[in-house]
Order: sequence, then structure tokens, then C-alpha cells
Amino acid sequence: MAEVGWAAMLAAGDVSGFNEKRSERSRPELFAADLAGSSLKGVDLSNANMEKSDLTGADLTEANLMRANLSGIDGTGMNLTDALGLRARFKEAWMDGVDLTGADFAQATFSDANLQGSRGTYVRMPQAKLRGCNAEGVLWPEVDLSEAKLHQATFANADLRSADLTAASGAEADFSGANLDGVLATEARFPGARFVGARLGQARMQRINLSNADLSGADLSAADLSQANLSGANLTNAVLKGAVLADANLEGAVLTGVDLTDADLSGLEPVELGLPESILEELAAWGVPWDPDAPWVFTSVSVARRGKRYAIAWINPEGDERRSVRWAVLGGSRLQHGAVPVPAESVIDLQLAADAEGFTVMVLRDRPEGVVVGVYPLRDGQLGASRSAPLGYEPVVKPVLLEVDGRVHMLGLARRGPTLVVSDLSADPPEVLDSGRVGTAQGFLRGQPVLSCKGGVVIPIHGSRAGSPRRTPEGFPGIRGLVAPITGSDVLIAVWVVPRVGDRPGGLRTAEIGRRHAPVAEVVGSLAGVVALDAVQEGEHLRVLWAVAGDDGQGETTLRTMVLPDGEPEDLDAPDDLFEIRMAPGIAALIRMGGDLVLIDPSSGKLLATAGA
Repeated sequence: MAEVGWAAMLAAGDVSGFNEKRSERSRPELFAADLAGSSLKGVDLSNANMEKSDLTGADLTEANLMRANLSGIDGTGMNLTDALGLRARFKEAWMDGVDLTGADFAQATFSDANLQGSRGTYVRMPQAKLRGCNAEGVLWPEVDLSEAKLHQATFANADLRSADLTAASGAEADFSGANLDGVLATEARFPGARFVGARLGQARMQRINLSNADLSGADLSAADLSQANLSGANLTNAVLKGAVLADANLEGAVLTGVDLTDADLSGLEPVELGLPESILEELAAWGVPWDPDAPWVFTSVSVARRGKRYAIAWINPEGDERRSVRWAVLGGSRLQHGAVPVPAESVIDLQLAADAEGFTVMVLRDRPEGVVVGVYPLRDGQLGASRSAPLGYEPVVKPVLLEVDGRVHMLGLARRGPTLVVSDLSADPPEVLDSGRVGTAQGFLRGQPVLSCKGGVVIPIHGSRAGSPRRTPEGFPGIRGLVAPITGSDVLIAVWVVPRVGDRPGGLRTAEIGRRHAPVAEVVGSLAGVVALDAVQEGEHLRVLWAVAGDDGQGETTLRTMVLPDGEPEDLDAPDDLFEIRMAPGIAALIRMGGDLVLIDPSSGKLLATAGA
């Protein structure tokens, strides 16, 4: 029970005597104290234990409640105007009808408390814990709930106009019928929450997570939901007039009866969302703007070949710092091209690969909900609808795409572990086939199914599993290098460029890496100015292409090729201003200094196509 002296002083209203008597480090014991109706203005209850006390109707204006334990109190009708409650505990407290005007409860705990009908302007609750709290009908305009924990809390019919919910989290919280006009909820997380009939006009909710939330009948007029995660959300009969949904995730969202008049759906394809084409006339913007007449400028392209058709994917600059994600299919007299409907700014990696029916375009995107992989079939020169799925891990490096029996597999490396993750991109949706920890892995080597590891070690990937580690040759990887497997063989081939050091010549080196013997470097050339290098499997051999510009990399380039392990280097006819080479089975993309692209058959050097300005 409460210590008689402390409780008696407070019950008698002797706040100044109480404050003078206690020391800074004292912890007044006021368990189950009866202080109903007491005038406790300015009282210092910091660190006090007031668990299960009766404070109904008490006046605690400007009280110091820092770190006090008020769990289980009956505080119905309390006045907490301008009270300071940093890290105070109100777990399971009964506080209906409380006046919280100007009170500061930063990092306080209100778990399972009853705050129903409480009121107050400029209430501060940043980083507070309100899990399971009943705040139905509260009047808290402009409340600060930034980074607060609101899981399963009830704010039904509450007045939270202009509240700050930045980075707050509240899975399964209930805001049905609440007034949240002008709320700031950037990067907040409310998966599975209820906003049925809520008002969210002009709300700023960029990058908010509302996955599987119920927003049926909600009014989100002029709200900013840029990059919001609305996957699986119920937006039946919701009003989104003038709302911004640029690059939002609406996959699986229910949009029946939604009002999108003058809404901005930039980065989204309304038809793919199941919206009728007639709605396009109502939208302020949709899709990804791109200029079909903009010059093609190639850097970091991905290339693939299927028969006599050649596909390329790249991110194209379009002036005014704008970029678009592009694809093109060339071959014969036909040229077909277009844009992948995603904002280039969100793209982490863009690749394509040949498959059984044509080509597959893979886009890794950084989304508020995490990294997402999008897969687009490219058939007969037409880009199909996307199949997307959460990547499920944080990637360390760009993945590797492989064609396996007509299907496209993706080798990824997760930061946690690190872990090798093998996915089937041809599945709908893309699915993980296998994963396994490779503790020393650092990344893939030049798009090859080989892991570069700590300590000068490489590990080949066989199917979906990591193989045995191999020691790399001395000097590898030099200026630039790669290691690639040979089909039908257990041998790996290393190719790298050594810089000139004094009188010691540099140039291209190769080595076979077996399971047991130490790899021995072989000198292919003595010119160290190799500006581009790539390789691709060609039957039971490895085809290598490299562009060399003298010994310092500053002159005109010469394109050279070699078949390993037994071939000899030879020159190929090519432009003399190359700076990048990208290879895939049966094709090589040569990128020139001006951004033009030349496609050749790497085996014969035959010109296949050109593209660019």
C-alpha cells in the first residue's frame, strides 16, 4: 500500500511540501493511493510508483510524471494539461475523458489502456507504445505520434486532423470513421489496418505501408500516396479524387467503385490493375512517360539472342535528367521497341535472357516494402504483363540470369548469411527453388555462375547449389577479371588483366582452375590497356572478347577474341572506340564511346545489327 506520509500530503493538497520532501533519486511508493479529486498541480511524481491508484478527477496540470509507474490507475476525467510524462507507464490504465492538452508523453507506454473520449491539442506521444489501446473517439488534433507503436489500437471515430504519424507502426489498428485530414504519415506501417469510412483528405502518406488494409469508403481526396504499398488493400468505393498514387503498389488491391477522378497514377498501368480503359480519360496521369523519339544512348546494356532475333534492355537518358527503362528487339528488317512501365529511379538492376518462347525481362526495384522482382515476358516484339513478387532478401550484388531448359533462373546473393538464393523467374509468381549459406561469399564475377569469396577463393554454382571452393591464381583479379565454368567439365577458367608495373609488362592472363592443382597463369598479351572484357560459354569452350587500347587504355581500340582453354587470340573487325562489351550465348554487344551499339556474332565476328544515334 501507499506510504502514509506521501499519500497524506498529496491528499491534503500539500504539493509544495511533497516536492520539497522527496529527493531527486527517491521513488515515492503510492501503490493504490486514493487521490481522487486531488489538486496536484505541478507535483513531482517522477519515478513514483502509483500503480492502481485512484486519480479520478485529479488535477495534474504541469505535473512531472517522468518514468512514473501509473499502470492500472483509474484516471477517469484527470486533467493532465502540460504534464511531462517522458517514459511514464500507463499500461492498462483507465483514462477516459482525460484532458491531455499540451502534455508530453514521449516514449511513454499506454498498452491496453483506455483513453476513450480523451481530448487535447498539441499532445506529444513520439515513440510511445499504444499497443491494444482504446482511443475511440479521442479529440487529438495535431497530435505527435511519430514512430509510435499502435498495433491493434482502436482510434475509431477519433479526431486526428493534421496528426504526425511519421514512421509510426500499427498493424491491424482500427481508424474506422476517424478524421485524419492533413495527416503526415510518411513511411508509416499499417498493414491490415482498418480505415473504413475514414477521412484522409490531403494526407501526406508517401511510402506508407497499407498492405491488406481496409480503406473501403474512405475519402483520400488529394492525398499523396506516392510509392505507397497498397497491395491487397480494399479500396471499394474509396474516393481518390486528385490523389497522387505515383509508383504505388496496387497489386491485388480491390478497386471496385473507386473514384480516381484527376488522380495521378504515374508509373502504373490502369488496365493491368483491372480498371476499364474508359477511366484513362479521368486520370491526371498514368503509366511511365517516355519519349519514343529520344535518341538511344547505351550504357550497361543487357543482351540476349534467340535464333535470328536479338533483344537488348537498358536505361535510356531522355534529357532534363529524365530516364526511361527501355527494351528493343532487332533482327532481319524488323525493329520493335518500347518502355518497361516502371520509373527508372527505382531500378536496382535490369537484365534480360532468352527463354523457351522468346525473352524474359527482369527488373529489380527498390520499393518502400523492400526489393521487388518484376518479370516481363517479351513475345513477338511485345512486352507482356508483369509477374512480380517480393525478393525476400536484401541483395548484396546484382544477380545472375541463366537459361535452364527453356526457363529463366536467377542466382542471387542475400546479405544475411551471406546466402545463395536460386529462383525460377518463369514461375507465376516467381518462386525460390533453393537457398544455402555461403559464409565467405562477396559477389558474382561478371555475370557468371561463380561466387567470388574472401581469401582469393571462388566457388562455382552447380544447378542450385554451391560447389567446392577453388584457389584463384596469383594476381587475380588484377584490373578487371572473371571466372567462368566450362560446360561438361569440372574446370573453371580465369581471365584477368594485369597492370604494367615498371618494366614488368601487363596484359591479359588466363588460367585453368581445377579442384587440386595450383592454377598457373598463361600470358595472352602484353598490352595492359584493356578497356572492356567479357566471356560466354560456347559449347564445351569459353569465348572471350576484349577491347585493348594500347598499353595505357588511351588510344584507339582493337577488338580481340579467343576460345579457351586451347585457342589462340585473333583480331575481329569492329569500331575503334569501344568502351564496354556485354555477351550472352550467341551474341555480343559492343558499346561505343558515343553510346551507339553494335551487335555481332562472337564466334564469327559477323555484324548482326546496329542501334543508336
